[in-house]
Amino acid sequence: MLIAMTGANGLLGRNLLLEIIKQNYKNLSDLEVFVFGRSTNSETLHKRIIGILSEEAFDYINDKDVEKDELIKILSEKIKCFEFNLGEPSNKVSEDDLKKLSSKEIDFFFHVASLTDFRDGELVKARLEKTNIIGTNQVLESLPKMNIKEFAHVSSAYVCGAKSGKVDPNYIDFNQKFRNPYEMTKLKAEHNVRTFCSKNSIKFKIFRPSTICGRLIENRIGATPKFDVFYSWAAFFLRYKEKVLAGKSDVFDTPIDVSLRFYFSPTGGLNIVPVDFVAKFIYQASIQQNRNQSYHICNDEEVPHELYTSLMLKTVNVNGVKNVYSRPTDLNQFEAFYYKTVGKIFTPYITQDPILFDLNSTREVCANANLFCPKIDEAAFTEIMKYAKTKSFGGFNIKKESLNTV
Repeated sequence: MLIAMTGANGLLGRNLLLEIIKQNYKNLSDLEVFVFGRSTNSETLHKRIIGILSEEAFDYINDKDVEKDELIKILSEKIKCFEFNLGEPSNKVSEDDLKKLSSKEIDFFFHVASLTDFRDGELVKARLEKTNIIGTNQVLESLPKMNIKEFAHVSSAYVCGAKSGKVDPNYIDFNQKFRNPYEMTKLKAEHNVRTFCSKNSIKFKIFRPSTICGRLIENRIGATPKFDVFYSWAAFFLRYKEKVLAGKSDVFDTPIDVSLRFYFSPTGGLNIVPVDFVAKFIYQASIQQNRNQSYHICNDEEVPHELYTSLMLKTVNVNGVKNVYSRPTDLNQFEAFYYKTVGKIFTPYITQDPILFDLNSTREVCANANLFCPKIDEAAFTEIMKYAKTKSFGGFNIKKESLNTV
């Protein structure tokens, strides 16, 4: 099996790569992976990928008969890396690399890489368009020069924008209300994939995951390299605590009280799905050659806003938050800061009516693979928080006036 992919160093990409390895590690002689991405000033792309596998592959495979050093040695030879910096004007696959790529039939090309940022400034919008739209177009333009059997594009369940009620996995409406430029750029990118592949007779699949969290199936439970989206909501309070405590006491152990009326919908929730389930689903839908073309990768049930936010507040040891079901107007100083920053980003998601993602095509794949999506209940979300706490929610690595998720 020959796989090509972008985004292998990101949250979903690395888990997809790990899942591919897990499903094929007993017969690695038949596996080859082409990874498209960029090197940094300090590390080559190949070194970055092998570093990830050295840290995570042994736990993910979870087979005591596997010899770690030997596994990494083989994988180092089986993974070929190609420089590809999404959105850059000069970005293109070199002629030498194209010769290598076109000489073999690629079974699946997974385009996973993208930029996630829920802010709405002009600079952010430009960066989103550069990576998500222009970058995806660059990937598409390279496809006819390769020998690819199937192309898979990772979109987002939230390309439906602010629509509530039942949503089909093929639903596209550019005239709907979008909560931020991110949703619009992901929809444009997906639409471009559908149009380009149909025009050029390239077989393709569209995967629309909802809000992705750390692992809940494979080791290490809760593991994630990124602490964005709902994690950033908790990180907001940690940063505030860090400022208030000024290093005088432990930011997790020391409780503080805040004066915040927290506005959300009591009937709604957040659809959260574990990253390892998403990776397993994408792999299974591809190798099954499932007849469907579009899939929502979502949980059967939303996690009530009151449940997961209360568990996050408990984890970060913050008291004084009062739940309200209409937006307060006479804001105190802390509330004004909250609704200007993190509240501005998340309030549109936590105040709308429930979104009912159609999962018929998803259930078909899961039934054939005997694959089940873990339910995100109190116990599961507590495990997610335990891991996040061990990593200090990424060291509160968010910008002061935003929750940037790259």
